[in-house]
Amino acid sequence: GLSPLPRFTGGDLHYFPDFVAARDAARLQAELSRVLWRRQGRAAELRLRVSRGWKVSKVHGHFLTKKLNHLLVANCHEDQGFLVSVEPEDTPLGGGNKPAPGKNPAPLAFSSFKPPCFVLQVALSFTDADGLRRVRVFTWAASSSSRSIADVALCTDAAVVAALLAVR
Repeated sequence: GLSPLPRFTGGDLHYFPDFVAARDAARLQAELSRVLWRRQGRAAELRLRVSRGWKVSKVHGHFLTKKLNHLLVANCHEDQGFLVSVEPEDTPLGGGNKPAPGKNPAPLAFSSFKPPCFVLQVALSFTDADGLRRVRVFTWAASSSSRSIADVALCTDAAVVAALLAVR
């Protein structure tokens, strides 16, 4: 199929089932106009950073992966999105202390370890239409303290949840 083409080029794939010009011409024109006139960047690099105690576990989107936190994007545009899954690391903050030679380390309950705060920073470096190199940085922070399910629901973006469920 054609699905790998937009995946590796950062482009779009639009589907018009049973295309009829009289019915679908306006939609085709609107989508084509949007694709051709939106702001775009080329040769982009996306870097992800998370707080100590957290790790990036998975990234979904249209890109090539150098490392899990360093992505190469052939073509990026303002309608594009990436889904980043994070989880607590299996080691305590600071990497823990090494035991003395011949001593056994004290057991740690990694499943109960929760860092106090989570910060995600995304830096996108790209070349714009004028050939200038640009950098955009986005930083987001949240407390990892326990909240009620109602608080979590109020902060939830339905489109993001739908995208997450679609890729799982």
